[in-house]
Amino acid sequence: VAVAWLLARDAERAVAHLARELGRHASGDLRRGAPPVWEDELGSLAARLDHMVASLGSMIAGVRGTADRVEGAAAGIAQASQRLLATREEQ
Repeated sequence: VAVAWLLARDAERAVAHLARELGRHASGDLRRGAPPVWEDELGSLAARLDHMVASLGSMIAGVRGTADRVEGAAAGIAQASQRLLATREEQ
């Protein structure tokens, strides 16, 4: 009975840790946490969560880079449009 209680307590702690990590990530904090120390299904789940968070971070960085390029292109188009409008008004 004592062994079962210890195993259940360890599993409960692991699940609580994963729940905290998920909550942190859900609120936008994509920093990687401590690596999982469990060598069971919960450890595998924690490792996959960590990998998912790293992938999301990379994806977000890519989207930000693309948004910056789009913003630069839009500014260039706006300037060209203003020059074209000024040229037409002079004619």
